[in-house]
Amino acid sequence: MKILAQAVAAFLVIGLMVYAALKSGGRRARVAFKPDPANDKEVLVQGWTEAELKEILKKFQTKYADRLGSNFLATMQTEPKHVRLRFPNDMPPEEFGFLVNYLQYPEDFDLASRDIVALGRVTLGRDFNLPDEKLAGQKAHFYIPSNDEDCDVVYVRVGDRTFENSFASWHWKVVTDNRVPRGVEF
Repeated sequence: MKILAQAVAAFLVIGLMVYAALKSGGRRARVAFKPDPANDKEVLVQGWTEAELKEILKKFQTKYADRLGSNFLATMQTEPKHVRLRFPNDMPPEEFGFLVNYLQYPEDFDLASRDIVALGRVTLGRDFNLPDEKLAGQKAHFYIPSNDEDCDVVYVRVGDRTFENSFASWHWKVVTDNRVPRGVEF
């Protein structure tokens, strides 16, 4: 009887592990986010006025309030070619990718007459759900690929490698076509 109980327990444990792996789509467990006040996250944005950016950021903050927390803050610095956004209180990595995408495709804005460019820059930490731990500590550029039709993906360039990061799966996949849009410079 004791052997049967042990076999059933082992079967249940293995079943739960298989279920968890299938449910996560084979993704590794995410590393918990800890805000870093010395973070270097920034987004360079072209195509929006400062007033429009303030409105876009306010909508983004409202949309992701439960994920960003009450300390979310974006500072703006207007420069000749773009507006530089920085995040003195930091922000979670997933939402950083979402923000780059949201700046490209904000809700309730006419995009037809715009030439929008959003380029995120950051030093990667383990909390970015990296496909390869060796990427931790390296500089990365986040951007929306040219001819994007999905509106739910961000490309991440690290050195000479480019990854597609799908928001649906939160999984990085190596791509051979960088699809760098006009106006993005690394």
